[in-house]
Amino acid sequence: MDIILNGKNFIGSEVGLLTKSMSLPTDFATYVVENGRKIVKAGTIVTTPYYGLVFQDADITDEEAIASVMVGGYYIDANLPATAAAYVTNFAAQGLFPLVEGVVTLPDYGVNEASTLFSVDARAAVIPIAMADGAGKANNDLITVNSSYNVVEVLAPLDDLTGYTSSDDTQAALGDVNWLGILINTNEPTIVGIKYGNYTFAQADVDEAAAVGGVAGEFILWIVADTVAVTPKEFTLTKTNGTINMTVNVTDTSN
Repeated sequence: MDIILNGKNFIGSEVGLLTKSMSLPTDFATYVVENGRKIVKAGTIVTTPYYGLVFQDADITDEEAIASVMVGGYYIDANLPATAAAYVTNFAAQGLFPLVEGVVTLPDYGVNEASTLFSVDARAAVIPIAMADGAGKANNDLITVNSSYNVVEVLAPLDDLTGYTSSDDTQAALGDVNWLGILINTNEPTIVGIKYGNYTFAQADVDEAAAVGGVAGEFILWIVADTVAVTPKEFTLTKTNGTINMTVNVTDTSN
């Protein structure tokens, strides 16, 4: 039995190339039949849980396939099995951009070109059990945090979270809400001097992050899970060599 594994090269550049492992179910909608087998072709568009492009052919005939999916980097749209023109905005939000062969100047995607020097990732904070009588820890123990370029994806079972009132006077007015703590890593030696919007981080922010397991270069971002599940949290980070536009999404994983 022969399966064709190679098609046109759709990788525009190895610069910024990022892949994630994802499951392609047997009922995945987009496939071709080759020698009686259901094959999801390399370059096929994936839209959940991330937007991206299947990196290599995957056989889903008999069982789900664990496939590498390209979620960051540059692709050649003309070489994909089907154009990704309708997904350009979604792709760009993750750092996945079309590259036109022969074009030297890359298109402007609405971010400072120096932002390529600004590397950011994220993880769930290690909340102390004493915080809000343990509700803060209980909430964070239930979540999964993934990040890709300038997008942070939080998977949280909203039905199982516990609401509590923040000890921060500026947030206490919200009452009992489902707080989650996300550590954003700027990959800098310190966050002091980096701007979050118009606010400049200081030593107090270093100390706040350290209290929830943060290390040098990380700051704590508190979000209300239910709110961000409806309206993504957007903010900018700025340092001397660039600005990056960040987006935090929350996906409800309640059964």
